[in-house]
Amino acid sequence: MKQWATWFNENVEKTGLTPDLLCLEADVSRGALNAWQSGERLPKLINMIQLCNVFADRQGRRPQTVILESLSMLDEYTTAEKKWKNKQKRKGRRNGN
Repeated sequence: MKQWATWFNENVEKTGLTPDLLCLEADVSRGALNAWQSGERLPKLINMIQLCNVFADRQGRRPQTVILESLSMLDEYTTAEKKWKNKQKRKGRRNGN
C-alpha cells in the first residue's frame, strides 16, 4: 500500500492540483483522499480509474498508461506478476528450453 501511496502523491504533485480541486475533479471525498495519501487504505477500482484519468488529462498522458502504472504499484499485482514469471520459467525448463 505504501508503494501505491508514494506513486499517488507524486502524481498529485505533478498535476499541481490542490487536494480540494482533485477531490472535485475525481468526484471523491476529502477523507478518502487523505486515507489514500497516507497509505492507510487503497481506493476502490472505480475511484482509482477516475484519479488516473485526472492525472492523465493534467499530465498530457494516455489514461491506459497511467492506469497500468497505478496497478503495477499494488502488491497484489507485483506478486501475481512474479508468480506468472516463475511459472513460465518452470514451463520452459520442462520443455527443455
